[in-house]
Amino acid sequence: APPPTPVSWQGILVGSIGLRFDMPQGWTRMMSDELTDVDQGFAAILLYSNPADADTPDDDPTAPAIAMIRMTGEMAMMLGDSPESLLSTFGEIAEDDITAYNAARYPAARAVLPAGTLSTDTESVMYVLNLGEADWLLVISIVPTGSGDNILLLDETVLQPLIRSIEALAF
Repeated sequence: APPPTPVSWQGILVGSIGLRFDMPQGWTRMMSDELTDVDQGFAAILLYSNPADADTPDDDPTAPAIAMIRMTGEMAMMLGDSPESLLSTFGEIAEDDITAYNAARYPAARAVLPAGTLSTDTESVMYVLNLGEADWLLVISIVPTGSGDNILLLDETVLQPLIRSIEALAF
């Protein structure tokens, strides 16, 4: 197989979710109104490799996409006390499928989700970062099943560099 195309990065600051991070150039970013309720302490942004997917955020993406959901406050306090426990309880993921991820600035864990976990036609890798006291970030990569996009390659070339670049700001 040919080597993966190198990813070009752009540093961005998203005040509405209180994060600074690097995202792939050419990807489209949008806030998710459906997953954002600042009064309840959560906000989400979606990153799409296919800009057309941003027009239909309720549908499964047609190409790789990433969701970033930050949760703080009372709701966040009930989610668990470690990234691993949050993945197993909130994500309903078997503990055997969860591994610590030590390359981020914050305590983190990751899980490769079996095809069909989030929706019937997608494969995913999910990370949880503990940004501080009762402050969590879920980062979920989504690839359409059968698209030819390799979820583990996307994890290695896009998601992990993005995770390593994350810096939490006031939210």
